[in-house]
Amino acid sequence: MQRRGVIRHNVQWSVGYRLGSSAEWRPSRVVNMAKSGIAIEPFGLHDGDRLFGEVEVKFELPDYIAENFHLLGDIRHVTRTSEERVLLGIQFKGITSFEAKTLDDLRCGLDIARLTSATSR
Repeated sequence: MQRRGVIRHNVQWSVGYRLGSSAEWRPSRVVNMAKSGIAIEPFGLHDGDRLFGEVEVKFELPDYIAENFHLLGDIRHVTRTSEERVLLGIQFKGITSFEAKTLDDLRCGLDIARLTSATSR
C-alpha cells in the first residue's frame, strides 16, 4: 500500500473486525493507517475464511468519546509476514470527512500517549 505514495502512520490499535456479512466480531490489531485505508493483523481466522471482499472494522474510542464507530472497506491485499502472521490491506469505502478527522485525531492522541509513556521510563 505504501507504493502508492500515500503517507502511512505506524500504530498499534486493538479493533474488532468482521468479514463480509458475518455477524461474528473478532479481535484484530491495526498496524498502520493512511487517509485511504489501514492494514490490520486479524486474529481468530478460520481455515475457510475468505480473505477478499468487504470487511467491517469497529474502532473503540477513548472513554471521553461517547461512542465507537465502524468503517467499511475492501480487502485489497493479503500479506504473510516472516513470522507467518497475516496482514490485510483494507481500502476504506465511503469514509466521511468526520470519520477521517476522527481517525487522524485518534492517531495523534495515541502517538502522544505512546511518546509520553516512552519518555517516562
